[in-house]
Amino acid sequence: SRFIFLFYCSFIMSNRLRRSRMNSVLTRINGLFAFTMTVLAVVTISCYITTGFKNRHLPDAVAKLPKSHSVMLRSLLTRESPNSPNDVAQVLLDIKGDFTPLFDWNTKQLFLYVVASYETDDHPVNEVVLWDKIILRGDNPIIDITSIAPEYYLMDSGSGLRGNNVTLELVWNVIPFAAGDLPLLKSRKSYFSIPNEYTS
Repeated sequence: SRFIFLFYCSFIMSNRLRRSRMNSVLTRINGLFAFTMTVLAVVTISCYITTGFKNRHLPDAVAKLPKSHSVMLRSLLTRESPNSPNDVAQVLLDIKGDFTPLFDWNTKQLFLYVVASYETDDHPVNEVVLWDKIILRGDNPIIDITSIAPEYYLMDSGSGLRGNNVTLELVWNVIPFAAGDLPLLKSRKSYFSIPNEYTS
């Protein structure tokens, strides 16, 4: 019986020692994981601070119509609305901007696009993208385009463009490499008017 008691005590002690060793390993792993996540969080926040509060406004960037350019308005039937003509404005664009200051160590690329906006009685907000471009890191960051035809039509599903006023804005979105937000910034506005008469 004494032998059995000693065997039982040694078995209990070995189990306790095994559990303590196991708990010690798990505790160390948990501590290492917590430390690693803390370091990553600090590095991420530090990366964001270095570029997160940077001024990305460019006062000289603009999209506008060329001087002495005449806007033409046409009525167009489309496949989607064969019985209801749509307004289509034919314009040319001048797009200018030096985006060099936006490229730092955390800038992967820029996404640029020109937006035309106008109001109608049925829809107070109408926005149409006329042109877009992606500037990758290493590309020429200076845009100087004169009298270019838009890539996409300035079209209204109806007669909302006729005699209307249109606002043009050059918009850019900064895409970061690592940490950071996705700021969406706009240039100063330019304006033009659509004629009341259709061009045949």
